[in-house]
Amino acid sequence: MKIGDLVRYSEDYASGDTSVGIIVQVHNYNDESSSLASGFDRPVIAPYRVRWAEHSPTIRSWYMEEELELLNQHKADD
Repeated sequence: MKIGDLVRYSEDYASGDTSVGIIVQVHNYNDESSSLASGFDRPVIAPYRVRWAEHSPTIRSWYMEEELELLNQHKADD
C-alpha cells in the first residue's frame, strides 16, 4: 500500500465499522529522507497513516497492514 490508496478498516478488526479513508503517509523506517525515519534497523509496527472520511480527534491515525483492506490503488504519475 502507498500514499493515495483508498482503504477501509478490516472486518477482521472492526465490529460493523465501515470507515473508508485514504493513506496520507507511509513510515519507511529505512528511508533517510523520511521525516519519520526511526534510525533503527527494524520495521515499524504501524507504518500507515490514514485520514478517514469521518475523522475525529479521538480516532488514531497509524495502522498495521493487517488492519487495512485496499479498496482502490492510487496510480502515481511516472
